[in-house]
This record gives sequence, structure tokens and C-alpha cells, in this order.
Amino acid sequence: MKKIILLFLLFSIWSTLAAEECSFNFKEFHSLLDQKSKKYKSIKPETKDDISKTITQEARLKTGEKVLFIGGGCAHFNYSFIFSNVKFKTKKVQDHFKLANDLLKNLDVAPGYTNVLVEALALSLKNPIKKNQHHIYDLACKDAICNLDLSRKNSMKISYSFAL
Repeated sequence: MKKIILLFLLFSIWSTLAAEECSFNFKEFHSLLDQKSKKYKSIKPETKDDISKTITQEARLKTGEKVLFIGGGCAHFNYSFIFSNVKFKTKKVQDHFKLANDLLKNLDVAPGYTNVLVEALALSLKNPIKKNQHHIYDLACKDAICNLDLSRKNSMKISYSFAL
């Protein structure tokens, strides 16, 4: 019985320590949206959630779309740009990829963060893009995981995730 209790205590201590270790330096991380950009009609203050290790910030582009930035992580470094109020001109998936590329290029963000997503979208545009059942498309993103989610009406989510 004492061995079981001792094992349980050791496991509990190890689990607690492991849960507190984080590979990503969340305390130094901030929203990728440029706070002083002239491209944003309005921008809300960022909010930090120490429990989920995420930062969120919303801005409205002068072109009318809203963008929600979500980023952070612990064992993975993740960030997403969720665009809403998107006006799709056609139903062609290829056109949606082009629009996602244009929206990303129109953002004012910390240098380098959208480059990998823009490159992944451009690479995807070189090949025929077939519409899939769930409307979530994997992008070629080197050693990370990237995707474009078109599953919600008038919205698109472009995501990046890298295991640390």
C-alpha cells in the first residue's frame, strides 16, 4: 500500500512539474498585429490568457473585413488569422485561396510571420485545388502545419502550427 501511495505522489509531482514547463516563451509574446498601422480602421487591445497561453486581438480593416488574431502555445507555437465579413466574389476554391493570399498581404503584422502562409498559399495556387468535403485545406508549410479553413460562411481562417 505504501508503494502505491509513493508512486501516486511521485506521479502527481512529476505531472505538476511537467504541466508548468512550457517550451514557448509566452510572457514575451504579443499580438502580431501592428498596433499603429494605418491599414486598420480600428484595433482593440490584445487580451492574454495565461491558462490557455493564448493572445487574441481584433482589428477591422479599412476594406471592411474583421481580422481576429489568435496566437501562443506551449508545446506548439500556433497562430491564426480569422477573417470575417469576407465578400467572396465566386464559389471557386481557387479564388478563395487568392483572396486569402490578398488578405494576408494586406495585413500589417510583425515581420516574417505571414511570409510562410503567403508562400504556402502561392504554392497551392500552382496546382489545381479540389474542393473537399470539410472545406479545410492543408497547405505546404515546410516543417510546420498550415491550413486554410473555409468551413464558415463569409469567413476564412489561416493557421500556422509548429511543434517546439
